[in-house]
Formats: sequence, C-alpha cells, structure tokens
Amino acid sequence: VKNMLATAQSVFVQSLRSASTLKEAQEIAVGRIHSLATAQDLLTQEGWSGATMRDVVERSISPFDGADFRIAGPRILLGAKAVSTLSLTLHELATNSIKYGALSKETGSVTITWEVQPGDPAMLRFHWSEMGGPPVTPPKRRGFGSRVVENIVRAEFQGDAKIDFHKDGILYEIVAPMDRLTDNFDAYSGRASAEV
Repeated sequence: VKNMLATAQSVFVQSLRSASTLKEAQEIAVGRIHSLATAQDLLTQEGWSGATMRDVVERSISPFDGADFRIAGPRILLGAKAVSTLSLTLHELATNSIKYGALSKETGSVTITWEVQPGDPAMLRFHWSEMGGPPVTPPKRRGFGSRVVENIVRAEFQGDAKIDFHKDGILYEIVAPMDRLTDNFDAYSGRASAEV
C-alpha cells in the first residue's frame, strides 16, 4: 500500500507539471490514478496473487469503450508490480491514441498482442499496433507518458520498450524476461492454453 501511495503521489505531481491548465491537470491526474486504482482492484480481486495479461489489458482499455481494440495472446499470470506498471502504460498509450493517434479517427484501430518466446530466459514480446489513424510524428517534448511507456517499463521489467512512429499510428513493443513479470512462469506460460 505504501508503494502504491508513493506511485499515486508521483503520478499526481507529474500530471500537474505536464498540464497547461488546472482543468487539464485534473483530467490527466484522474485518468492516471484511475488506471492505478483499476490495477489495485484487479489485484485485490485475485487475492494479490497477480492477474492474467488478458485481464490487465481488458481492464486497462475498458474506459475507452467504443474504440476498436483487437486482443490476442496466451494465458500469462503477471505479478503485482507488473500489473500496475502495465496498467499505467496501457492507459498512457490509449489516451494518446484517442487524442492524436489511430483511435482519434472513426476508422482507426489498435491491435494488442503478446507471446512468450522460449529460451533461457523466456521472453515476453508485447505489441501495441495502431492502424487507420492520422500520420504521427515523434513529440517535440517528451512528457510523463513517454517516460512511463519507455523508461519506467525498461527499469521495472529489465527489458526493452520502444515506440516507433508510423504513417498510421504508433507501434509500441516491450521485450522483457518473463521472470521479471511473473512469479510463477512455469504454471502460466505461453506453453499453456492459447488464449485468443
């Protein structure tokens, strides 16, 4: 709980810094804190044992009802820390897409996929792919959202996270060792049932 409160405080302060008006700061902060609260609700529901990737993705995008999301990937149980980090990351990606990316257009869509590549260590490959949106370019200023989806994910997951800007929207990828994301990889790995 103490770590979550510290995270919420940091999110709130960063939201104030990045906004140009008090109303904008409020909207940004409420959205980010809601994403953290959603992660906590999911973890509480599961007895703090973690949550499946699918549940995290579905809960994270649920505030954006009506947007065209396509989701596919195997059953993977994520640990509590990964649930919170990924929830905030998905919130930042979806918010950006609604404002500037593929989801700002009626014809735009986002495909979210993940897979586990065997090896030592086994690696998660997570993809967010936008299609049908306006041309996007890298932002002139890197805000808190950019830091979340790249730097914080890299630090928390000890892997790589990158955003590529393409003509239809952004492509975002996380590549990270599974042992940084889950406490029970063998029981919930991509070798289990394929969840689509």
